[in-house]
Amino acid sequence: MSSEGDSSLYNNLGVLYIRQNLYEKSIENFEKSIEMGNKNIGVYINLSRVYLEEKKFNDAIETLEKAKNIYENKRN
Repeated sequence: MSSEGDSSLYNNLGVLYIRQNLYEKSIENFEKSIEMGNKNIGVYINLSRVYLEEKKFNDAIETLEKAKNIYENKRN
């Protein structure tokens, strides 16, 4: 499996953990996906959702800013 596929796997695991309200595990998986080079803004949006659930508002804002930057860079 490619690195891109692996990073998507961690994103998908993070989503499954959200559904089980296992937010720390979902954060770990989203962060691992990003560390592996996942530049899909969806993973950043998913991570920000978990930060909001955990009331980590500054982390949520920072993560959404990263998603915005990725989106803008892809458009240019």
